[in-house]
Amino acid sequence: MTIKKSNLYLRDISKLKVEISSQIEKALQLLKENSTHPSLHNKNIKCKRADNLYSIRVNKQYRMIYFKYEKYLELNRLLDHDKYDKTYKGLLMAKLLITGSTGFIGRYFINKYKDKYEIKSFSFRKDDFKALDCSGIDVVFHLSALVHQMGGASAAEYERVNVTHTLELAQKAKNSGVKQFVFMSTVKVYGEESDGVYTEKSVCHPEDEYGKSKLKAELELQKLEDENFKISIIRTPIVYGYGVKANIKSLINLVNKIPILPFGGIKNRRSMVYVGNLCHLVDEVIIQQKGGVFLASDDEALSTTRLVELIAKNLNKKVYLVKIPFFEALLKLLKPSFHKRLYRSLEVDNTITKEELFGEAKASLPYSVGEGIKLMVQGKK
Repeated sequence: MTIKKSNLYLRDISKLKVEISSQIEKALQLLKENSTHPSLHNKNIKCKRADNLYSIRVNKQYRMIYFKYEKYLELNRLLDHDKYDKTYKGLLMAKLLITGSTGFIGRYFINKYKDKYEIKSFSFRKDDFKALDCSGIDVVFHLSALVHQMGGASAAEYERVNVTHTLELAQKAKNSGVKQFVFMSTVKVYGEESDGVYTEKSVCHPEDEYGKSKLKAELELQKLEDENFKISIIRTPIVYGYGVKANIKSLINLVNKIPILPFGGIKNRRSMVYVGNLCHLVDEVIIQQKGGVFLASDDEALSTTRLVELIAKNLNKKVYLVKIPFFEALLKLLKPSFHKRLYRSLEVDNTITKEELFGEAKASLPYSVGEGIKLMVQGKK
């Protein structure tokens, strides 16, 4: 179905014109009333920091209109020039290439946004990289990675997967005219557990090979960035949600099986991010075509004790959390890595990210910590 032959297309364009025109008028009035952007004077929609429509942040219900407005202008151009032969869907939906699409985060993102983006997947393990064609792709969302391995992985393997693969993909994307490369990184680039709070501006001192490889990839990617190729780096703490594995899954199984646990009175603070909040942030970065470093986190850091309490509540389990003398010291001696995760703090403050993307430091995320834990434990997407 092409544009010039589709009555449905023409009808939808007419509806879109009315919708966009009305929303622009409302948003402009809202901005004038709140004096949020005094530099915004007319329907050209310009502001101090903007060189495109995506840069303007307004109240939550109006953020999407600028994306729609640019598409509206493009649609008008197509109506005026019949020579273009694109499908209606192909014009309105940005085309994404996602690596690591079968992983926990990739599956969630595709399920949540499959009607918003035209998504193509690529696997470094199963597909031929030389045959990968990035032409026509707007955004690459690179999730594929070698993550922290309890059994250990060599520095060379971390380098190959997290650095070499990443840079080869980014270079191919740039050469093919892709506009944006979204790279999933980690708070491990800052270092390990700390009594301080990490922010987007914290100095990076990674200690393990995983963190070192991710930081190296970040730095090399930033060298590729220019005005036509945006690099967006998303640093995450522990990501949790339906289908999560590793430590969080082990903790859920433990709470489900054992009624008395030695996790009482632990007062650490650990930031995490629910997969729905993380993907919401990624979606905003793509919509606004923002480059830079972004830090993902839920609005509330949890102690190990509070995390176990929330898990037990949503499992409908009665669990007694006790504080056993010498348990912490014994665990620190015998299992230092477990001790760090259970007793030490790793907290982030992503105020800069929220202000950059949402225009306010206290921006509301789609899910609270309590809601995220409930969705994870009760097996809901």
